[in-house]
Amino acid sequence: MPLSRLNKIRDPRALRSLGLTGLLLLFAAALPVRAAPPVLETSQSLATAGDFRLSWQGGEEGAVYELQQSAAQGFTQTRTRYRGPDTATQLSGLPDGDYSYRVRVVDPGPSAWSEAVTVEVRHHPLSRALGFFAVGLVVFVATVILITRGARDD
Repeated sequence: MPLSRLNKIRDPRALRSLGLTGLLLLFAAALPVRAAPPVLETSQSLATAGDFRLSWQGGEEGAVYELQQSAAQGFTQTRTRYRGPDTATQLSGLPDGDYSYRVRVVDPGPSAWSEAVTVEVRHHPLSRALGFFAVGLVVFVATVILITRGARDD
């Protein structure tokens, strides 16, 4: 190695420059690689029966996911609905309203959040439910009458 090159390396400015570059490379190597966000899908955007399915893809085998729900715009108030290795969940029992969902990989290493999916929950009106009940009652009573009359004729 030429002497001039050795002198440059011994120069404090060159050492600082080399040290800063080395430090930056070390820091960059230590940063976790962010996984791509999962893709979130819903079985329906309008749930009139009160239940729906959410599924997602995109994590590696054995990844742990976190699914968040928010009734507020912008996910300012969230609730974790699921955390685990499954890639789908069935939700039910929600009152009427609009609900947004997002999912991310939390292990190994956190990913960015998926694009949000919104589901509108609008249960059937009570009048329709009572109408179905009334029709069912009429069919039940008619069946009981036919059975009892048929038994008497024998």
